[in-house]
Amino acid sequence: SEGTGSRIKLGTYVEGKYELSERFGTVFGVRFDRINDDGKINQDKKKNKINQKWSPRMGLHYQYSNSKNIDGHLFANWSHAFKAPTLDQLYDSRQINFYYQNFNYSNPSLVPQISTNYDAGINQRISSSSSDVSTEFTLAFYSMDIKNEIDFDMATFKYDNILESQHKGIEISTGIYGLNRFRYNNTINLSEVSFGTGDQKVNMIKNIPKISYTNRLSIQFRDNLNIFIAQRYFGSVFLDDANTEKLPSYSIVDCKLNFLFAGYNIGLSVFNLLDKLYFSSSYMLYDPIIQENVKFHYPGQKRNFKLSLSFNL
Repeated sequence: SEGTGSRIKLGTYVEGKYELSERFGTVFGVRFDRINDDGKINQDKKKNKINQKWSPRMGLHYQYSNSKNIDGHLFANWSHAFKAPTLDQLYDSRQINFYYQNFNYSNPSLVPQISTNYDAGINQRISSSSSDVSTEFTLAFYSMDIKNEIDFDMATFKYDNILESQHKGIEISTGIYGLNRFRYNNTINLSEVSFGTGDQKVNMIKNIPKISYTNRLSIQFRDNLNIFIAQRYFGSVFLDDANTEKLPSYSIVDCKLNFLFAGYNIGLSVFNLLDKLYFSSSYMLYDPIIQENVKFHYPGQKRNFKLSLSFNL
């Protein structure tokens, strides 16, 4: 098989800000994209694709508190977004053999996905009188209505467009910082991503968890020694559009040590510190021998290490 593709991209963006008062301001912008794709699969020249889109956005912010130790903001944003399929998704001609059948992932008829996005929330910072200790809290609500979302269809083993999908969620972030030596952050994502039309309407889209969160801790023990620890949790996900099969949740821990010495920075990172067995992704596929859909799992990496060295002149 043989596949070739080329792309010419043009993008322009203009943004403006206007302060209505000392505490209340607006931001607005517009982006224009023009993408020209050209490709062939096995000497079959595909129709030249030209995708162009205007993507406007606007936002509001209000500072309801601006004292020395308390800083609080309310914000809201609206935007349109545009995402074109990649050249691989359009023109990759590789053949994959499975049970004496050949599959090819690409789909030259893919169209760009377009979304309308809304988000609103609050950001609050509080610091001590000496500013040695501070806390931060952010709460944001978001919604995305997507048309022609690019997804991998296990029924056809090709990339395809979902006519309509809805993404809704809440993101909560908290942080505690102390004496320039201690930093703790927690981020929680609660989401609901579902089909907006078709036979699977209101069903959850596969491989997207309803809940995920991350805890990050950074401690500077001395001027030349830092330690970072991160714990990531991913909730269970559906493996099929009918929402009948699930992949269980998992949690992994990573850590990193940084040593600073005479201009050298030596870093030792340990990923999957507890050497936990988990599946980073999975999918359902029909097995013609047993004539049933079966689960195929991609196991995540076991404990692994990375050593890095840098020098500042």
